[in-house]
Amino acid sequence: DSKLGAPAIKAASAIVDGVAPKGHGVAAVAVPVLLTGMESKEWKVKAGCIEVLLPCLRQMDESTPAQLAQCLPLIVPRLAECALEVRAEVRTATTSVLRDIGSRVASPEIKKLSQDLVTALAEPTNQKHTQAVLAKMGNQTF
Repeated sequence: DSKLGAPAIKAASAIVDGVAPKGHGVAAVAVPVLLTGMESKEWKVKAGCIEVLLPCLRQMDESTPAQLAQCLPLIVPRLAECALEVRAEVRTATTSVLRDIGSRVASPEIKKLSQDLVTALAEPTNQKHTQAVLAKMGNQTF
C-alpha cells in the first residue's frame, strides 16, 4: 500500500537505530532480511530495503566495524544489481547507499578512488566512466 510504505521504512529504520547494544545483531539479523528483500520483484519493497540499509551501515560502522567488513562483500554486489533497475526510486536509493559506503572507506589508496568507484557502480551503463575507473585502479599502487 502506497500509504504505508514511508511509515514502514521509518519504523524499520527506528528499530535498527534502537538496537542495543549498538550494532549487535544487525549483521546477523537485519542485513540478511534486507538483502532478501532486495531480490523482490516489487520495486517498493526493493527500494525500502535499500533505504533501511543506511541505518544498518551506520550502526555497524560505529559499533561493530568487523561485522561491516564482513557484510560489504554481500551488500555491494546486490546494490550493483539494483543500480540496473528500471525504477528511478530504486536507482536513487542505491546511489545513496553506495555513496554512504564510499564515504566510510578508510584506506587512503581506495579513498581517493571511492567516489569514482561509486559512480561506476551506480551508473553501470556508462562504459566510458567505468573504463576510466578501471584504468585508474590499474595504475594505483596498493
